[in-house]
Amino acid sequence: SSGINAEYGGKSTLKDNVIDVLGCSMFKNLIAINFNESIFRVHGYISKPLPIHGRGSADKQYFFINGRPCDHEKLSKTINSTFKQYEKFQYPICIVVIEIAKDNI
Repeated sequence: SSGINAEYGGKSTLKDNVIDVLGCSMFKNLIAINFNESIFRVHGYISKPLPIHGRGSADKQYFFINGRPCDHEKLSKTINSTFKQYEKFQYPICIVVIEIAKDNI
């Protein structure tokens, strides 16, 4: 696989897809995120804010909205600045999937 895909139909799950792309050893350093609200859901994985669990660059950050990959500069900046409060020399590995009901877009 060349990249993470939020459309993981069949028997695959987001977890399986992340392991395929990043590897099992890197996946072990991620924590699940899951937030549900009436009109949207945010879920995925982010690296633990500890030394050696992040990266020297933001090259392993994946954002999806309704299954489509996107570059979300504001979300990325927020995640990076929050992570740097705990681990100031690294960027988090993150996979963030946002699902919004089509009526609310």
